[in-house]
Amino acid sequence: MAHEDPYTRPLAESAALLLIDMQRDFLDAPGANGVMAVAGTNAVIPGIAKLARAFRQRGLPIVHVVDTQLEQHLRGNSSSTVVFAGCNFPNCPRTSIYEASERDFRVVLVSDAVSGTYERGINECRAIGVTVAEVSETLDWLGQ
Repeated sequence: MAHEDPYTRPLAESAALLLIDMQRDFLDAPGANGVMAVAGTNAVIPGIAKLARAFRQRGLPIVHVVDTQLEQHLRGNSSSTVVFAGCNFPNCPRTSIYEASERDFRVVLVSDAVSGTYERGINECRAIGVTVAEVSETLDWLGQ
């Protein structure tokens, strides 16, 4: 994962996987009956599963974002890098990425493991120092 800036370069050994809004209500698969289906959510599930497997194999934290104690939890686990995957990029993932950056976390957006990504949003993330990578590149970076 090429990223030259020493202050924002992600560090695999201190990474945590943040899964944002992965709930049945948002599934858009046929027959899923997602109450608030988000287009593309079902399509990112296989990539998210690969990431979760890789993080488990390395013994790295996986957080299903549900509360406001996230920063303390990450710092308590010595996580300086946060890897984002999940549902509905324009809402919670994008906001969480910006907030993580503001709190001096090193940030990775796994672009093909988040539904609803769009080019302008990805470019805006890059502009604030976020590393944008696909699942395969992220797995390579993790050593999987």
